Amino acid sequence: MESYDAELLLQPVYRDGKLVYERPPLEEIRNYHKEQLQLFWPEYLRKTNPEQYHVDVSTKAWELKRDMIEAHVQEKEKLRSFQMDAGDSDEDHDK
Repeated sequence: MESYDAELLLQPVYRDGKLVYERPPLEEIRNYHKEQLQLFWPEYLRKTNPEQYHVDVSTKAWELKRDMIEAHVQEKEKLRSFQMDAGDSDEDHDK
């Protein structure tokens, strides 16, 4: 792919605990939303059986997602191991 548009989606709202974002008027937000919807092909917007919209992410975003999933899996494994160890000690007290 050689020609595409990219738009920064995240805007800072607070910095150092101070509000730095000025929200646009509601009518401006509505108009922007309507304009953005016009960019989609009808296949993506239909209510019945819409096409899936493919989104590419940067390598940095993909790595962040992968790392967050891995950290979550490891945390769940630690918790499961802790619960199993706690369950074993309860059984020892019952004997």
